[in-house]
Amino acid sequence: MKSLLILLKREFLILSKNINSLIIFLFIFPIILYLFLVTPFYDILRSTSGMHYIYHAFPGILFLSTSFVSFLVPMNIINRDIHQSDYFFYLRSLNITIFSYISYVLLASFFISYLQFFISITLLIRLSPNFLISWKQIFLFSIAIMPSVVFVSLISLLLSNFIKSNFSMIVSLIFTFLFLSFGVGSFIPIEYFSDRFIYASKNYNIFYYLNDIFVKILQTENINIGIPITTFVLSIMIFILNYFIIKKNKGKY
Repeated sequence: MKSLLILLKREFLILSKNINSLIIFLFIFPIILYLFLVTPFYDILRSTSGMHYIYHAFPGILFLSTSFVSFLVPMNIINRDIHQSDYFFYLRSLNITIFSYISYVLLASFFISYLQFFISITLLIRLSPNFLISWKQIFLFSIAIMPSVVFVSLISLLLSNFIKSNFSMIVSLIFTFLFLSFGVGSFIPIEYFSDRFIYASKNYNIFYYLNDIFVKILQTENINIGIPITTFVLSIMIFILNYFIIKKNKGKY
């Protein structure tokens, strides 16, 4: 626990030195998503649910902005500590366990992702004055985003073991952004896609259901706990996989 607190304190100090850049990014990112992904479709697309498009796009921005930050943070930390420096090996020499390091990366990603989430939801409410949302729905949103943050952070950590160059990192971030934007029905309702895509999404794409949770909250103000439970089980499996991969590749140092 003490080593974990030391690592988190170190991350806080690093963030404090770059706080202006971080805050600007966290504020600008959801605004750009709203202007360039929501505004063009605002009066064009309609969902079969009968809701106005903004009730589909609003949760889409929350899901995309938060999940993308969840993917970005672990990859940036691993790239900084392992691929661009020997800091991880220095930590190992101080008897910092791999379990503590993975937990630290996950908690750092969790904190920044939730900061992005609350900034995004505040901005979106301001940008969409005709959008009606209750405090209960906001509370449910904050719970529903948790499995996505944990799951995406651990996937990012897993991929970071194999993505070592800045070019590969940029390519992976671009691919992730495009996938979360257009591959899970975030901004374009899934009924506008082909039957094959709909079938694949509903049978094999867990991210489709993680995003769909937010739409369901706006419709019924309820959360189906099946998908969050499945996501957390998968997250535990990926956490264990991360542990053994890092231990095999870096644990000997």
